[in-house]
Amino acid sequence: MGRGPSPRRSRPSVSLVVALASALVGCSEDSLTQLVVVVDSDLPGDAIDELTIDVRAPTGTHYTASLPVDATRPLPASVSLVHRGGPLGPLEIVVDARRASATVVTRLVRTSFVRGETRAWTVRLLGACAGRACDAGSTCGERGCTSPDVEPASLDRWTGRLPPPLSPEPVALDAEVDGAPIDASTREDVRDLGALGDAGDLGPADAGHDAGDAAPACVPRHPPERPASSDPSGSQRFFAIERFDIGTGTGDAWRAIGLDLDDRCTTSESEPDALECRTRVGAGHPDGDEGIDNQFGAAIIPAITAFDPLLFEDFNTSFLRGTYGLVLSVSGWNLSSNDDAVVVALLEATSGYGPAGPPEHIGADRWVIGTDSLIGGDLERPLCSGSGYVADGVVVAQLPSRCGFRIVSADGNLVDVRLSRPTVMATIEGRAPGFGDGLLVGRWRVSDFVDVFRYVSDVYCPDMLGPTLEMALRTASDVRAEGDADPSAECDAVSFGARFRAGPAFVEPTVGPSFTETDYCPGM
Repeated sequence: MGRGPSPRRSRPSVSLVVALASALVGCSEDSLTQLVVVVDSDLPGDAIDELTIDVRAPTGTHYTASLPVDATRPLPASVSLVHRGGPLGPLEIVVDARRASATVVTRLVRTSFVRGETRAWTVRLLGACAGRACDAGSTCGERGCTSPDVEPASLDRWTGRLPPPLSPEPVALDAEVDGAPIDASTREDVRDLGALGDAGDLGPADAGHDAGDAAPACVPRHPPERPASSDPSGSQRFFAIERFDIGTGTGDAWRAIGLDLDDRCTTSESEPDALECRTRVGAGHPDGDEGIDNQFGAAIIPAITAFDPLLFEDFNTSFLRGTYGLVLSVSGWNLSSNDDAVVVALLEATSGYGPAGPPEHIGADRWVIGTDSLIGGDLERPLCSGSGYVADGVVVAQLPSRCGFRIVSADGNLVDVRLSRPTVMATIEGRAPGFGDGLLVGRWRVSDFVDVFRYVSDVYCPDMLGPTLEMALRTASDVRAEGDADPSAECDAVSFGARFRAGPAFVEPTVGPSFTETDYCPGM
């Protein structure tokens, strides 16, 4: 059998840690580029039963948010338009208040985002404007028919709170009356129509709810529930990871990679006491789709790939060549789509090979498991092993905190990943079978993350750039490594999500050697 070369370490330049630290601090200190549209009206409560906000993006694409308005879901409301690339403007926004599908009053604005800032435009839909026709190129507001153009710099800074509702007394149109600034003293039952945004433009909105609604603002992504008791018979199967993806494809790829780890849907506007822990930026780090927590993909991957765009593709090359591998073991499995008790282990392979050379990833490859991922070098005693189950064809298991695994690049660079509360979730595919849509998620403690770099180069030691790196990572932290939610406790970990595909494989009965690691910061 063939064996790949022993992992070795290159000594990267100081540029990588400088780029990483600078980018993380920059990402954390600069708020999102977004515009919050706040909508209110002086019309009686029964005069409006629907509110629509139509947005024409700078590219000409239209997006629309719509939400019922009634006694349980009154105005004011808001919608957040999030900019994630492309031109800042112009934005054309039409707010339409309706009753029985007929327009009651409309307001138009043309403006732009302010880069790196969250600004707010307060739309007051006035009864005095109902049925009033303005000339083309104008819109009805507090000053009557005026230009819809609003200078971005004149927009209010968003405080995170909706203003008090307008008085039901009709507002008279007056050429001397101007829009009042947003007041920070507001009700707590904030309602948000959702966020519009995707890479390069704006994206579709999701309906939001106030405190009186039963439905949540988003549907968090969690593993399926454990099934009822099932056939206790079982066998063991091995699956070799073919590709490990941490969201380097596009700027927003991270949003779909992971799970909701903190049982809450977090936005940049979330109140501090609604967060799992206290962030250093004083606000929430926004979740991805379905409440996904993956700050590693959102903040850290862009910083790393800006320095080395092909770094993580290089790690996948190791899987393809068989110079290193990650193998999942599922034992006690009845081979059905539902099994209430299985054991899942994550194993490191020092080498792998196919029938005629490198791995072919067609189910016939054989992998040599390294002694580092075993207790006492015993294949029956994996170090990173946890109980789990299979529910509707999805394997779910929680592994022990900080049991660790490594990813090794084709040229021998090694990254030691030690997650707290790691979870594996993967969909069973094919008759062989294999794993598709696999996820490995967890919380990467800052101290563990910093410790990785002491085995990479001496430039990351505590007496050099180590403290700068640690400060940047703590600024990006969004969850607690261990313990229950506590908004007063500082976040000490970065949420992590990676997806993978894995095919059926075999494991050799012999055990491979240990990985050699050099500590560049001895005694520190």
